[in-house]
Amino acid sequence: MAYLRFPAGLRNAASSGVGPRSLTLTLRRGAREPDPPLPELAISQCGFALHIVQSQRPPPLQNGFAHAGPGGPGVRGAVPTGSRPLRRRMGRPVHRTARVQSLDRGLAIIEALARERRLLGIREIADELDVSHSTASRLAATLRDRGFLDQERDGGRYALGLRLTRYARLAVAASALEVAARPVIEMLVEELGETVSLGIPVIGSVMVVWSEAPSEGPLRITLEPGTVVRYTSSAAGRAILAAMSPAERDAVLPLGWQRRTTPGGRSLEEFVKELAETIVRGHAIELAEGDPEVASVAVAVHDDEGHVIGALSCSMPIGSASTPRIASVAEALAAGASDIAARRARPGLHRWSIPAIDSISYWTPDLEPVIDELEERLGVRPARGEGGRGTAVLSIGSGSYLLVIGPGTELDADPSGLDHPSLRGWSARVRNFDQCVEAARAAGADFGPVRRAGVDRTDRGSLRWRVAAIDGPLGDLFPRLVDWSETEEHPAATSPGGVKLVAFRGEHPEPELIRSQLDVLGLAADLEVTRGPEPRLWATLEGPNGRVELSTS
Repeated sequence: MAYLRFPAGLRNAASSGVGPRSLTLTLRRGAREPDPPLPELAISQCGFALHIVQSQRPPPLQNGFAHAGPGGPGVRGAVPTGSRPLRRRMGRPVHRTARVQSLDRGLAIIEALARERRLLGIREIADELDVSHSTASRLAATLRDRGFLDQERDGGRYALGLRLTRYARLAVAASALEVAARPVIEMLVEELGETVSLGIPVIGSVMVVWSEAPSEGPLRITLEPGTVVRYTSSAAGRAILAAMSPAERDAVLPLGWQRRTTPGGRSLEEFVKELAETIVRGHAIELAEGDPEVASVAVAVHDDEGHVIGALSCSMPIGSASTPRIASVAEALAAGASDIAARRARPGLHRWSIPAIDSISYWTPDLEPVIDELEERLGVRPARGEGGRGTAVLSIGSGSYLLVIGPGTELDADPSGLDHPSLRGWSARVRNFDQCVEAARAAGADFGPVRRAGVDRTDRGSLRWRVAAIDGPLGDLFPRLVDWSETEEHPAATSPGGVKLVAFRGEHPEPELIRSQLDVLGLAADLEVTRGPEPRLWATLEGPNGRVELSTS
């Protein structure tokens, strides 16, 4: 025999003969097992409850205990402690903690819509939850009123609501896709001189997760992160649709079409025909439909298995959207999408530190002749540092700059012993600087202590930065890490522009060692390293007058 204690109210009800015909008996985690033990069917290592169906009135109490009996067919199995018996479905384990039933069911509706990736009607939702149609309707209506679900007109089927995308924005901000895309978007903005954005697919829509506009231009186009546009009314959405499988496209296209408000009033059939042209072309185009002054071009971004995970788009004034211009923008976006996919697939700290080349250092024993030569060969003159401090700077695109260092600098560098100018190292800027340095040390990068430095400028405010450097066999090929969070204007933003870094490579006796260490920081793609007799660097710059190659001498 096994006996379990019941609450007093239940004991009184049972003894009076008006107790429930169905009882839930609970044995909490850590409770001593009855002697003799309960049937094996009801025993669990975790907390559990037994649901026993009484075919007769409950037996009389014996010394405050109810007789549970030997088990047998009456035992229905384990359900969560402290809850009503839950219907168990394949693939959805019963949790051990107590649930708020209505909340649990509401979340189950959201999970079902996310899993099915299509519209669901009340009948399907009711079947999914194993509840009545009226219960399913009330739950779905509550979620709709709170913005968590969208509903077709006239009480139709349901889809995930846009409020979920707002909350997803917080999670997406730290995702590998956005982190990998940011430096690529910065480079594209620099190259194209237009607004470039990253969007991700949600049910029937595309959500902008990152967008960057050029600092100058005839028309400044801005897209706030979190902005949601329909598949059918944006170039990004069309690029994503074109990259989907036919089955995926057929499932989501009707939802995106139902709210289409672009000019022209095209039918769904006409839009599908245009989409076929987009598939063949490889990029999507939207001309003055959402905004009469704006044209957009977009390409899909894929993961390493070929599934579409987003779209990279460029927005420009409609007046500049000539056929050759659209083709060149599409080509640049396609290269950027490939770069994003490659960065996303690489392991390392770059998933959250967002690394990028900060500066390349060029040492010279005589500063002025080098400034003159760079101006003659590139067509842009580097700007002298404040107060003749022995430096000159030149923006080389994508937020990076060339730092020319001569004698007399206050920096931790002394080129006076050189016979010729020489490329002597580079730096990478990272976000989450302290965490990145510690994580890199844990991964084997022998960084020294973090040092602070600064320069006071007369008319543009002071420069303040922190730097962590590594010594040893890696030499100049491994970058210093720089943190500019205490400076309002990065040096590249105030330096002469018009020059681009088009190639950056190095040689080392152990290139595998260099590549593995760079990969820890997500910088392996920024510096091409091959085998050579000694550590050396090469940087190729391109300006209005042509190209210049700088190297380690």
